[in-house]
Amino acid sequence: MMLMIHPDPLTQQRALLHLQEVLEFIAPERKASYQRALGECPHLVETESDPLKFLQFEQYNSWSAAERLVTYWNKRQEWFGDRAFLPMNLSGQGALSEDDVNYMASGLELMMITTGNIVIYDRTLTKDTVEDSVRIRMRFFFLQKLIDPCLQIGKGPRVFIRGFSINLARTRVNHETRILIEQAFPIPKIEEVHLAYIREKHQTLWEYIVPFGLQQIAGLASQFKVHNCDSVEELAESFERYNISRSSLPVALGGYYNDNVNFVRFLLDNGYPAAKLGDSLASNKSRNNPRKRTQDHLNNLVDNFISRAPELPNLEDSEPLGLRKYLQSLLKTNSDPPTPRQVEHSTEDPNYIQPITGDGTYLAVPLALPSDEDFVSEYQCALRQHIEYFEATKDDTTSSARGRNKPIVLGQVGIRCRHCAHLPRQLRCKAATYYPTKLDRIYQTALNLARIHLMDACQDIPLKYRQQLRELCTCKSFMGTGKEYWSDAAQLCDVVEDQDMLRFR
Repeated sequence: MMLMIHPDPLTQQRALLHLQEVLEFIAPERKASYQRALGECPHLVETESDPLKFLQFEQYNSWSAAERLVTYWNKRQEWFGDRAFLPMNLSGQGALSEDDVNYMASGLELMMITTGNIVIYDRTLTKDTVEDSVRIRMRFFFLQKLIDPCLQIGKGPRVFIRGFSINLARTRVNHETRILIEQAFPIPKIEEVHLAYIREKHQTLWEYIVPFGLQQIAGLASQFKVHNCDSVEELAESFERYNISRSSLPVALGGYYNDNVNFVRFLLDNGYPAAKLGDSLASNKSRNNPRKRTQDHLNNLVDNFISRAPELPNLEDSEPLGLRKYLQSLLKTNSDPPTPRQVEHSTEDPNYIQPITGDGTYLAVPLALPSDEDFVSEYQCALRQHIEYFEATKDDTTSSARGRNKPIVLGQVGIRCRHCAHLPRQLRCKAATYYPTKLDRIYQTALNLARIHLMDACQDIPLKYRQQLRELCTCKSFMGTGKEYWSDAAQLCDVVEDQDMLRFR
């Protein structure tokens, strides 16, 4: 592990001044790209090639940091040309051209950063019809995204590659990638490379022998691992021995990371135009994309974008919010958050919803809080009034919930529609109940419940509420912090994380 030095601000400032002095000694032709960047896009020099990060990586050796910083901009201009001085994003208007972005978004060469410094590269999807320069620009973009996580943990990328073939073009791309890591980016050398194979029923002799040969060679290099397994389940188990959780692995490698949703979230977070999602996937089908996305996958991707909309903050209210502010808001209303097992409704309440038992008392807690209107959008305020936390009963433990791989546990807290909660479990419409495993997942599961159940499937929600949710969902007035507030508000209702589930405190 590379030791990262974090001196005090005054020492950092002195180091930056010394770095600028050192840069003056570098020959003009050598630092031409860097000088151009300073003149045309100084904000990108500060944000995408932060000199302090280069100093940090080089243990505050100004001469080494200066050489790496200059090499970074030389390589950036070498591979991006005049676009090198545009932002490194996926908008098609930045350093990556529209063709570059379309190729990356197609998934024909699926590369993902799942968690921290973990990079997944599925070579079984790759086609050799694209130019080397496109692949190198794609690698450059992903290395850019690895700077912060690698510096934070002080380790280089951990790369997991599915499939293998000897190809001259890929060899050239890999050679250039190694140069970028070793000479240009403030990223430690690759910590581990894992080659993953799944034995197929009909393998060529080459496909059968190569993994075994690599497995023997791998014993000579500690950072090089080969996993030659009979199933994805066995593959995932072998990864666990290297502290790789299944949440960091895509389904193709035996994990739970859904690239059909998470990869698109990555695209959107990096500026990919949401309007192009449908067109991009449609063109993939016409080219026989080996990922074989179905219409359901397309719906997942578009739904993911739609579900993000209420999370967008008000530009005039971007101050981070915490539990203290929520509590202050509650105190202003002279109202305490509801407590488990003691929830009653009054018919005089304008937000009254029929309780699930005759006496109005039940083992559940409504999500709605008096502070909602101060911190989230009008749509989210309305949605929270139709959902409640509840404890799983013995009957619930015999059911299977959407998206879960583990059985429901007695007393586990989930969320459900308040309108049909009085019905036997078997008579409720789809998506009426979810069991998020973490506090920060309540927000997303609630949006899923709204979209699939409340606004479509539920037969018990009054029509006026259904129409209200539909209208507010399409409204573009946003306010609040999204899932952060939902997580904090859950704690005010005594919902806590307990290992891989939620429970009442």
